[in-house]
Amino acid sequence: MNYSTLSLGEKIQQIRKSKGLSMENLAHAAGCNMSTISRIENGQLECSDEMLATIKKFMEIGDAPLLKHELESYKDHLWLVHATYYGDKQLVAESMIDSVFPITELPFEHDLCLLYSMLKVKFICMRFGETGDNSAADEILSKAEALLDWASKDTLHVYHFNKGICYWQDKDYKNSLKHYLKTLDLVGDNAKPQALHFLYIGDNYRDLGMPYYSIIYYERAKLMFTGDQFNVIRINIDIHLALSYMMVGRFHKAKRLHETSLSYAKNRKINFYIGMLSNDLSYICRKTGDLEEALMHCEQAIVNLDNTPYSVFALYSKADTLLLMKEHAKCSEVIDNGKPLAMKYEDKTHTVLFETLSHMINLTTKKDNISTAYIENIAIPHLRTCEGQFRLKAVDLCEDLEAYYKKNRSNTKALTMAAIARDIYKEMIYGDEDFDID
Repeated sequence: MNYSTLSLGEKIQQIRKSKGLSMENLAHAAGCNMSTISRIENGQLECSDEMLATIKKFMEIGDAPLLKHELESYKDHLWLVHATYYGDKQLVAESMIDSVFPITELPFEHDLCLLYSMLKVKFICMRFGETGDNSAADEILSKAEALLDWASKDTLHVYHFNKGICYWQDKDYKNSLKHYLKTLDLVGDNAKPQALHFLYIGDNYRDLGMPYYSIIYYERAKLMFTGDQFNVIRINIDIHLALSYMMVGRFHKAKRLHETSLSYAKNRKINFYIGMLSNDLSYICRKTGDLEEALMHCEQAIVNLDNTPYSVFALYSKADTLLLMKEHAKCSEVIDNGKPLAMKYEDKTHTVLFETLSHMINLTTKKDNISTAYIENIAIPHLRTCEGQFRLKAVDLCEDLEAYYKKNRSNTKALTMAAIARDIYKEMIYGDEDFDID
């Protein structure tokens, strides 16, 4: 911890001047003459405990730590708040922070002030899901930049972690990842990489479309989340892991992960997870050719996601499965139910997907330039900008059109679709070629 090198007298003088107090004012309050205050500030006279308490009271700085043992106590308390936060007791940690507020009265204690403000940022970010507003956190972080030169390695670790959170919540995944990766190099006595670090790094690699890296960090996070209290977190990691494995073509590995998570969700009757996992499993089964099993998972997803916006996901999966089974009449019926629902929930992606299925049905019965134009110029470009399974679906559509063009002897167009599919898959696997994490 980098404490100020100022003497006690110099600290008193700085606080007095920052508050616009004269030496005469302070001497009067302390019941002594100005020369006594002058000698204390210049280090020529030791300040008694009684005198120090009187000075603190007059300057209205509460129990601000001016002495070495007081600073050590504050430091220990701040790191206890930090440890409590990472001990999955965020609300308890938040209740502990106010007792060290007086540190803000000591701007020359740069490291402690910065640590305090970084902990405050954590609690602001913690409530982002409720407020949707990180402006207060951004303001604190902006002011904190002036203190970084005085910060210890431990405090810098917390700073970069917080920057990573704020960038991620703003969906700036590149900058978020850069700050999270910096935390791995800033290992001190109190701040070390936690399971959350690896989880969040995995999230950023996932959101940047770099599944090989996301798999590495998700697997590391999963090993560190031990204990029954983290079961739900491990399920979430497995869900993200499965998606990453799907993106690199390891569908059987993804299926095993989802089946384990689905069993857990069923035992605890968590309907949302049952629905979403079943929906993902239906996609995996479609990719592996197990269409009857895919349809079974679709039905399970529809039941568990009923009356939620996610019911659209399940209906689309069922329609897509029926198309592959060549059940065109049944597929059209599901499209007629699903498309209005997607529009109701303002779900543009699934609206496009349902419309695409209608065009795919057309292409199974006749040559249709309108349908191919819709898929090429609207569906594939839109899905290419999406995340996860939707980008995989863009590849699927390219392959479907490639097969269609080959069947109709449009070899040039078939080659074009094959090239687009390769480009999309390359984007999914390697992410942004211009992205430099150094």
